[in-house]
Amino acid sequence: MQVFSGHSGPVTCGGFSSDGKFVVTASVDGTAKVWNPKNGKCRHSFGNVGKQTSWHDQHVGGILSLAISADCTTIVTGKTRSPLTTTGHNLTY
Repeated sequence: MQVFSGHSGPVTCGGFSSDGKFVVTASVDGTAKVWNPKNGKCRHSFGNVGKQTSWHDQHVGGILSLAISADCTTIVTGKTRSPLTTTGHNLTY
């Protein structure tokens, strides 16, 4: 079993890409992370608790849900502050 370490808060959700090439996790820290499932290394992190980027500002309070598109090119995350707000992230690996 692979361990994915890197969020500064509890992980609330996660999922595998349909092709098995990456895992995505999301957290109450307002970030979503893309991981290599073979070695456990973080490939990319969306949001930044230290910098208050516009993406992070949309996810203050944490992320409760995520979905990965069937073609593995987009991640959609849902936050806690609004029931229908989502933010999409384009993946090009």
